[in-house]
Amino acid sequence: MRKEIDCPVCDSNKHEDIVRLKDFPISNVDLATNREDSLKAKVYDMNICMCQRCTHIYNKTPIEIEYKQSSNVTYFTNDIQKRYIKNITSKLSKKYNIRGENIIEIGCGDGEFLKQIVKNENYCIGYEPSYKELYKNNNLTIINDYFHPKKHLNQKIDWIIIRHVLEHFENPFNFMEEIIKYTINPNIRFYLEVPNIDPTLKGYRINDFIHEHISHFSFYSMKYLLDRLNLDIIEMYSTDNNENIVIICKINKIYIKSLNTIEEIKNGFNHSIDNLQQDYKEIATNNKIICIWGAEGRGAGFIKAIKNYLRGDEIIVDSDKKKFHKFIPSIGLKISSYKELIDKDLDAIIITTALGKDNILREIDESNIKTKNIYFISENGLSRIR
Repeated sequence: MRKEIDCPVCDSNKHEDIVRLKDFPISNVDLATNREDSLKAKVYDMNICMCQRCTHIYNKTPIEIEYKQSSNVTYFTNDIQKRYIKNITSKLSKKYNIRGENIIEIGCGDGEFLKQIVKNENYCIGYEPSYKELYKNNNLTIINDYFHPKKHLNQKIDWIIIRHVLEHFENPFNFMEEIIKYTINPNIRFYLEVPNIDPTLKGYRINDFIHEHISHFSFYSMKYLLDRLNLDIIEMYSTDNNENIVIICKINKIYIKSLNTIEEIKNGFNHSIDNLQQDYKEIATNNKIICIWGAEGRGAGFIKAIKNYLRGDEIIVDSDKKKFHKFIPSIGLKISSYKELIDKDLDAIIITTALGKDNILREIDESNIKTKNIYFISENGLSRIR
C-alpha cells in the first residue's frame, strides 16, 4: 500500500475521498514502442480526494515518476498547442513589454514557449530533464536536467516561467518556496500555468486524471497556495476555453523587506542583551540598594537576561498584589509590594516595562519613594531617566 500524502497546497491531513480509479497506467512517460511491452506496463490505483481545508483536489497515493531523459515522454507539439503558445507569448510580451530580459522556464518541454518569447531579443534558459541533449541557439539554451534553485538561480532574472509543472509535484509549496528563497527580488515576475479542474468536475471527466498529475488546481486552491507563498497576484485568468489557469504574480514587498531585516534584527537583539548586561553590571557596582520594579513577563525576561550579574540582594517589587510573596521563575528572588519601598533609601530603581512606566513613576511620586537614580530599559540598554 502506497503512503498517503497530505494536501499539496495547505498540508492538511483531512480530506474527503471523491473517486478511486483502479489499475490506471502511467500515460505520458511510459508509452511503449510495441504491443508486448504495452501489455506488460504496470498499473496503479489513483485515489482522488478533496482537501477539507482548502478544497484542493489531488491524488492522495501518488507514484514516483522519473522524467529524466526518457525517450517515451510526450510533448505538446501539435499545431493547436503551438498556436496557443504563440498567442499567449505574444500577448504577454506586449502587455508587460518583455524585451531584452532574462527569462528561465522550469520544465520547458520541447522549449516551444521559449522559442516564441526569445524572438523579442530576450535571453532564455529552459530546464527539462527529459530533453534529449543540451540545446543552444543564439539567446536560447535548453539544459537537459532537473532545475535546482540553489544552483541555477545565481544570475539576474526578470521572469520565471512555470507551465504545467506544479501539478506534477507531491509538494508544490516546498518547490515554490525554495525558488522564492533564492529569488528575493520584488522585480521578478512569475508566469504560472496549470490545468483547471473546474471543467473536469462539471463534466465528470474521469480521463483527466492521470498519474503524472498529482494536483488538480482550481482558482481557489491556486490562490490559497500563492497566499501561503507570499506571492501577490497581478492577474489571474483562464485560457483555452477555461481548460487552463494562468497567473502572473510577484513576491510580496513587505515579505521581502521583513526577510532583509532579519540579520539587522538578530544583531540588534544580541547587542541589546550585551548592553543590558554591561549596564546592569555597572549599576550593581555603583549602587548599594537596587530595586527592580516589574516581576512578571517583561520583568522576568529582563531579570533572566541579567541573571549572571545579579548580586542576590536586589529588591524585586510589583504593583500587582496578586504577585506579592511569589518568586521569579528559575531565579528564586521573592516578589514584594512596592509599598515596602516607602521607608527605604534606595540608590537605584530599574523599571522593566514600557507599558507600565508612567504608572510606576506616578506611584513612586505619590508614595514618596526615595531613590537617587531611576533607570528604564531602552534600545541602548539601561537609560537613566531621573
